[in-house]
Order: sequence, then structure tokens, then C-alpha cells
Amino acid sequence: MKNKKASAAEPRQHGHPYGVQPWGNFYLKQQPEIRTAGLGLMSALSDDLLLGVLYLLPAADLARLGLASKALYCFAHTLDLWKALAMQELPEDFRWCGSWRETYLCHKAPGYAPGSHKPLAVEGFYSDFLHQPWFCAAVELQDDWLEVDNIDRRSGLTPDQFRQQYELPNRPVVMTDKMTNWPAMGKWNRHYLAAALAGRPVGIFAW
Repeated sequence: MKNKKASAAEPRQHGHPYGVQPWGNFYLKQQPEIRTAGLGLMSALSDDLLLGVLYLLPAADLARLGLASKALYCFAHTLDLWKALAMQELPEDFRWCGSWRETYLCHKAPGYAPGSHKPLAVEGFYSDFLHQPWFCAAVELQDDWLEVDNIDRRSGLTPDQFRQQYELPNRPVVMTDKMTNWPAMGKWNRHYLAAALAGRPVGIFAW
């Protein structure tokens, strides 16, 4: 019997390895949150601001901080922190060891046994800021999400057709014929713009 394919909205791995949950789960579970008590006075800081402070710590201090409480354990094991340390301190030809934390420790911690770290899944720690990057990295992707072009391209749509087929169901569409009669489509080119804007300051913007 073939295994049922995982849903595109579910991560390949069941649950965050350190137990981090999105804040929405706090309202669905009869479980106290441990962030406030675990961070003490630092709980007044937002998650992104606290993580910014932790970026300033050397690896040894970051590891020690993770022993102070379960909440700090979750923060101290955020992979982006270890990625930053690895990029700053390891040589360009470093050997990848499965994760940024493992890679750093394999190169910089004498006697460290690769794969010896067993994540502790804590209970009651909620953070959208820490959960979202993990979820995006672990989510199973549908094949059609990876297609080069999976958005309808239409011409000749009437206002009513656009409303019924795309606006109401909230579907994207590329309308290919809405600028064909614009004079600029045949008039604007490099030579025309160079002549028309000669001597004038031109702003360049990206959207």
C-alpha cells in the first residue's frame, strides 16, 4: 500500500524540534505560556529585538544562556544565530554537518560528537517570529507551486467576467491586452526617452 502524500500545508517534520508553537495555539490549548517567566525582565522585549541582542553574543555565551531557562533554550537554539556565527568564523571551505549549529560545533568545539545533540521539545513556548521560518523551511510544497508560470493569462475579459472569475474568488490573473492601445507601447524606447529627458534628473526606483 502506497503512503499517502503529505498535505502541502503540513511540514515534513512533525512539530518544531524545540517545541516552538505559533501564538494562535495558545488560545486553543489549556497550557500556560513559559515565555514571561523564562525571560524575566527580558520578556518586555519583542522576539525580534531579543534575537537581535543574542546576535551580539559569542557562541560560548549563547550556549550558556540556553541553559538558563526553557524559553532561553528555544531562543539560543535558533538556527539563524548559529548560521551567523558559522559565516563569521568558519573558513570558506567548511564542511556542512546537517545544520548550522552542528556545522559550527563540529568545527569549533573540540571533542564534539556530531549528531550527539538531541533537541528538547519544550511545552508552553509560543512565538510566531521563531516558528514561521521553521515552518516555511519544513512545509511540503505542491508540484504546481514550482511551475514557471501557474497564473492565468487572459485577454478580452469584460468587467463582469473579471469580477466573477477572479475578483470574487480572489484569484490572480495577468491581463495581457490592457496596454496594447497605449501610445507609449509604440513610442517609448531608449532613443525616445534619451531625447525627451535630456538634461533632466531621472529617479530610478524598484517595486
